[in-house]
Amino acid sequence: MTRLLRILHIDIEGGFGGSSRSLAMYIKGLQEINKERFSSHVLCKSPGPIQHLYEKINVPCEIFPSMFTRIPLPKYNVRNLLSALPRVIDIWRLHKKIGEIKPDIIHLNYAGLIFNGRLLKLLGYKGKIITHSRVIWPENIFARLFSSYLEKSTDHLIAIAEPVRQAHLLNGFSSTKMSVIHNPSVSLSTPKFSQKQNKAICYISYFGTVGNLKGPERLIELADILEARQFYFDIKIFGATPRRRSLTKKLGTELNAIVQREKKSKEKYQFSYQGHVPDPEVQIIASDFVVRPSKTNDPWGRDVIETMSHGKIIIATGHFDGFIKNQINGFLIGEWDAANVADIITKDWADRQYYERVCKNAYDFAKLEFAPKNAASKFVSIIHDLESGNQ
Repeated sequence: MTRLLRILHIDIEGGFGGSSRSLAMYIKGLQEINKERFSSHVLCKSPGPIQHLYEKINVPCEIFPSMFTRIPLPKYNVRNLLSALPRVIDIWRLHKKIGEIKPDIIHLNYAGLIFNGRLLKLLGYKGKIITHSRVIWPENIFARLFSSYLEKSTDHLIAIAEPVRQAHLLNGFSSTKMSVIHNPSVSLSTPKFSQKQNKAICYISYFGTVGNLKGPERLIELADILEARQFYFDIKIFGATPRRRSLTKKLGTELNAIVQREKKSKEKYQFSYQGHVPDPEVQIIASDFVVRPSKTNDPWGRDVIETMSHGKIIIATGHFDGFIKNQINGFLIGEWDAANVADIITKDWADRQYYERVCKNAYDFAKLEFAPKNAASKFVSIIHDLESGNQ
């Protein structure tokens, strides 16, 4: 008889970000594959909307605030580490909690939890540790040190996209202990490609943190250009400001600019800040275009995945075409250019047949690449390899 494997998933959020929602879909996929084989338990750093999803799929989810995370930054690493000193005790607190649960497999849903992974290894943890890496690490001495530490802290590393994997390779992480699994979608509902929301007004949305990296304030320039062209629009910014303080950045500048632009809205040229919403999928379905104006040019985030999964058009900065195939199932624009984005929107809005074809291509791609069961199957393959000693 096959032994039940107890998997502890550690989530540094509570459903407010893409990583937390991706984890829930992994767990849902594991249940679809074989819930008699895998028993999942989740620790969330903060309460949030993800708890309701776990209740629906009957997975225990505990709130455990004591989680310490750090990853290397392009700069300010010394300051970043010094600011962490008062919270180092959280490493031991989480370690004790893990010991109480006694899992066979630990899934660290964020690479910043490597300190707990290393402590577990040093103190003789006999199970397997799988770690998710979700952002591109920079190339510097701190990243190389962190990569060396990470390799000693985990049995396998999952990168969410090829550029993330490449960054780890450049910093010295072993290719034999790493694979790429794309984040699964929260929903793959069959869209109605022939129905735009409103032929008179184009609905444009942004989903993500309202901070300096994701660039939501760039949609202000887009709004000004579209209004000058007398193209009717309703632009909505969905997302909250960063929940953590920063020693190096003045937070709130982007939000202030967005709120000021909202005050200038006119009847057929609406621009508004909506804040965080627990049901972004509903808002994506209500959109005609989703724009990802990221300053880090990373076109593989949660907004990309969910937009494509609902058969909507995503426009994103960057060049990586592992998800978005330019002009086929969405649009890659390289560096941000508001005029270029305005051209894409106005042209595709006028060409209904082309618009619908891009939407359908997006959905067809997502149906293959972002299905929760597919992601979970790849996760299970890693577990099997680790158990059999193939890694």
